[in-house]
Amino acid sequence: MQSLISLAYLHDKLGNSKAAFRWFTKVVEGFPIHTGARFRLAELCEDAGNIEQALEHYNVVAAHEPTKVDPLLRAANAANRAGLLSRTVPTVLARMPVAPV
Repeated sequence: MQSLISLAYLHDKLGNSKAAFRWFTKVVEGFPIHTGARFRLAELCEDAGNIEQALEHYNVVAAHEPTKVDPLLRAANAANRAGLLSRTVPTVLARMPVAPV
């Protein structure tokens, strides 16, 4: 698994987003809860204009890392740009961690 992750990040670092997308997809297929790979895959989907797919990945990351707000904020931003914000806001608000007062 580590070699797949290394290949994905190598292609990503080299700016080869198509190859990085393929390798990150393989990582996520083999290890669905690898949140780092899934988050980067969501970003690549978003960059390519595949907002629905990006939202799916951001939501999986948010579900596995409920204390992190970054995937929720990225999902909201992507949805906003795609005109899907009204559909996404309830999910984002429901998952937003609440800090103790």
